[in-house]
Amino acid sequence: MMSKLQEVADLAKVSKATVSRVINNHENVSATARQRVLEAMRKLNLNANEMKRSNEGTMMIGLVLPLTSSIAANSFGMDILLGVEEKAFEKDYMVLIGNSSGLNKEKAVVSQMIARDVEGIILLSKNQQSDHLHLLKQSGIPSVLVDQKVEGENLHLVRGDNLLGAMNLTNYLFSIGHSRIAMVTPSRFSTYRDRIRGFQIALLEKGMETGSDRLIDLDEAGMTIAEAMRAILNRSERPTAIFIAHPGDLLVAVQMINEYNLRIPEDISLVTFDDEYTPLPAEYVDYFTSITQPAKVMGSIAVELLFQQIKEPGIQGQEIVLPGALNIRQSTCARV
Repeated sequence: MMSKLQEVADLAKVSKATVSRVINNHENVSATARQRVLEAMRKLNLNANEMKRSNEGTMMIGLVLPLTSSIAANSFGMDILLGVEEKAFEKDYMVLIGNSSGLNKEKAVVSQMIARDVEGIILLSKNQQSDHLHLLKQSGIPSVLVDQKVEGENLHLVRGDNLLGAMNLTNYLFSIGHSRIAMVTPSRFSTYRDRIRGFQIALLEKGMETGSDRLIDLDEAGMTIAEAMRAILNRSERPTAIFIAHPGDLLVAVQMINEYNLRIPEDISLVTFDDEYTPLPAEYVDYFTSITQPAKVMGSIAVELLFQQIKEPGIQGQEIVLPGALNIRQSTCARV
């Protein structure tokens, strides 16, 4: 049998948590949502005292992100989690964490979150299929994507500025005398596609070509990072700088450069993104010139966006883009 809370929520087209806030005179409800709930209660011949006997909102939000056995204190996902938890705790909310790592697991985890009546869901989606996002939309639960865009979906999103960051890294290499610059990258996620575009824009602004001699897309070419590095290093006119877009590929890139008896940065400079979120040997900590993205701030802002939706159901999707910081370190040097 459907609960009174659910009946009112369905008729008012709001969440159960919003109904609970209205009947308990909670201030975090918009005037429009409050009016819709009160009108639904009138139509169903229910009063606030009856409704107060129903369960209140869960005071819990869900965070869905891919976790692996190697997750560490310095991981990107962990910083997002810390940002979410700290901001949620400020608002007296708890965080239910769902691990979406695994084949087609995101939809199942989102479904379980919805079944547990979380009041909102924050999602770092690695799945470019949008079944799980359709499920979220149908549920009416406030939701926010972090880091990754999913094409064709107009959802609230907080992400880093990968395009501008890639432009800044490439332009920095230009500024210290490099002109033969190559990029090695996957392309399966929106973050990498933005980095590719930023790299290409920086080249075009210098009047340079953006073809295969400049860019190796690992996914499109079906190559491993070792194979791509070997192809680059075997060129008669090899690059003087290489942009490794995925920080998890850094160590293999370094190993290949060492295998060819080349020196970093004297022979080849290396740049990357978010190296501090990648487990690295001690000698390579704070070594790579890179763009650092504010993962913890992303998590905190995502919670704020959730509460904005709870207060104003139906609010238009917003995209918040956060700039990264350029860190100039030992892996680059001027090309004379």
